[in-house]
Amino acid sequence: MNHALKRTVEVGAMVVATMLLSVGCDRSSDSPPATPAATFIPAPPGAATPAATVAAVVPTVSVADITGDLSKYAGQTVTVIADVEEVKGPRAFTLDEGSLLPAGTDKDLLVLTPQAMAPGSIDDQWLRNKVRVTGVVHRFVAADVEPLVGWDVDQRLEAEYEGKRPVLIASTVERIR
Repeated sequence: MNHALKRTVEVGAMVVATMLLSVGCDRSSDSPPATPAATFIPAPPGAATPAATVAAVVPTVSVADITGDLSKYAGQTVTVIADVEEVKGPRAFTLDEGSLLPAGTDKDLLVLTPQAMAPGSIDDQWLRNKVRVTGVVHRFVAADVEPLVGWDVDQRLEAEYEGKRPVLIASTVERIR
């Protein structure tokens, strides 16, 4: 094993071990389990393991970065941390861009979760909650996106986003508050 790969595996293992230790230290055997602060929807089968994901460098970008320059991010894996602006369905929601552009234009980012991601669905309890989403940025073209998510996109979403707006196909979604 080459030195760089060995180091990557070591760092990933250390991160996972630290996470496990910190979770174990926060619990008291006398108290009931706390409601989790985050909801984590894991990557679909065949996706990278958590240690491999941690080891890989995935840039954190803003919604405005992606909506402002789709050509720069199309096809790229990114992480976005933002508030859920609107729930569009059990596997679709938008992330808040944070501000209105001139003339009141809203540039929120559509996020779609693949059918293979289990379990859970997005509902109104997610509204205005901060989430961390990692996934691949695409230009929204229903014929291209539907095979990636494994479900038929609602016609209203298709009419609103088709060909002109970005979409983030999630590999992980974590509700962080």
